[in-house]
Amino acid sequence: MKLHKASFRLAVALTCVATTLINAQPSVRVVDVAPIEARSTSTFGNVFGVAPLANNRLLVNDGVSRQLTILDSKLQFAKVVLDSIDSGAAKYGRGPIPLISYHRDSVLFFDFESKTFRLIAPSGEIVRTISLPAPSNFLELIYNPSYTDDRGNLYYRLQAPRARFAQDKDGSRKVFPPVDSTSVLRTNFETRTIDTVARIRPKIAQVIFSGIDGRNHTRLDPVVAVDDWALLSDGSIALIRGHDYHIDWIAPNGMKFSSP
Repeated sequence: MKLHKASFRLAVALTCVATTLINAQPSVRVVDVAPIEARSTSTFGNVFGVAPLANNRLLVNDGVSRQLTILDSKLQFAKVVLDSIDSGAAKYGRGPIPLISYHRDSVLFFDFESKTFRLIAPSGEIVRTISLPAPSNFLELIYNPSYTDDRGNLYYRLQAPRARFAQDKDGSRKVFPPVDSTSVLRTNFETRTIDTVARIRPKIAQVIFSGIDGRNHTRLDPVVAVDDWALLSDGSIALIRGHDYHIDWIAPNGMKFSSP
């Protein structure tokens, strides 16, 4: 009976403490959501990206249906810019391709067939075809994050080579381990120049080991410290260092500094 009363008093005390803590917490700020101004009746397979156009219109990239569509200010269908079939519009391409925001509110869209970029103006029209300074890097541009600054420079990361194997004449196997870093490049379509602005560790890291069958195998390293990067709106480059959780900064004027 005494144990029962003690447990009851303990439960009451814990309840009072919990109630006090809850009441001491700041109240949640309530934000009213603005009413819906427009609703689209169009159907999309999978939206791979959107970009604003002039006159409050929207460019929608449907990677599944392989269509680039313009919606008007009321989000109603207005025009097909790129299509998967021969419908009078230009061809989209054989697979999903991301949009790359370019300077002056224009958009870059890669053309697989010609290995060039289509420049889509804020009007929604394709106004120019731009060749790559390094055509061999086209896969890096569309499968890795790409950024542009207000000077028309395009930034992207090279894909780090993975481990390779080769067999000698005597039957032995040579292992070429993956590199531990890769480059962030800056290219300019007007000057046709390419610069290496930074080095980072690749996101995909591999380890090589010998199996019980005597052959070499590769596996992803689950605990490797990797880097990442981003381009800020002012043109600064942030290099996130995974091994000690700091950021190396490259300012637009080239000055370098670090921060936590």
